[in-house]
Amino acid sequence: MAAIHDVEVDGLTLAFGGGTALGRAYRLLERMSEDIDLRIVGQDKPSRGALKRLRTEVNKRIEAAGFAVGGHYSIKQNDRYVRYDLPYEPVAKGEGVLRPEIKIEIAVFPICTAPEKLSVSSFVAEASGADAEAKAVACVRLAETAADKFVALGRRAGFAFAGLGNLDHTLVRHIYDLSRMDGHYDAAEAAAIALETMKADAERRGDEYPAYKADPKGETLRAYEVISKTRSSPRATRSCSVTWFMATGLNSHPLLRRCKTSSNESGTLR
Repeated sequence: MAAIHDVEVDGLTLAFGGGTALGRAYRLLERMSEDIDLRIVGQDKPSRGALKRLRTEVNKRIEAAGFAVGGHYSIKQNDRYVRYDLPYEPVAKGEGVLRPEIKIEIAVFPICTAPEKLSVSSFVAEASGADAEAKAVACVRLAETAADKFVALGRRAGFAFAGLGNLDHTLVRHIYDLSRMDGHYDAAEAAAIALETMKADAERRGDEYPAYKADPKGETLRAYEVISKTRSSPRATRSCSVTWFMATGLNSHPLLRRCKTSSNESGTLR
């Protein structure tokens, strides 16, 4: 993060988001989140040439930080998405829980609100009382992250409930993260962002989930309704293994309540 967070090429910059940002920047999580999610921001429709130049600069900085880049990254979506899996030498032998590489995802993913600048520190720095390794890091705001996680959970769980695929049990992280963010963002703002995100997701992913393409808000709310009923449905609990939803009171979550009462014609926040 210290090496690449402040990169700027042709007006394009990076914003730190996802679960790792919630833990290491906002200090809201007490779970392990090791992946680094970065959004490319600054232009709504960056050219492929600008994206290549940005990637070249990121690669240079990663290499300067001591990591091998060649052969350890992949590019998709016409340079709009880059994934790095950077190997490193562990200082202690673990039990295989953590990956033997650092995963970094950099993607063009528009944000609706301006990032805020925060310090980002490792577990080691936090435990030892040392200064944060990366300062003034542009971070995706909590309202936006909450909206993203709310939408992702509803869409992916709904996809499974519709019989279109298996339920990804790691979705539990979104439940935990949403519960930890409660009270730290404006629910009305997050709901407006969520509705816009649903529409965008329906356009991008609708072919694999036709009902979602036709009515993304309705499918999202139906997914949460199924989730809320699993306590009294042993069959659903056995087949979907969603007992982990129960502790959070998700059916009364403020973001869910806001989305239920919000109009589908919400305006995008800028």
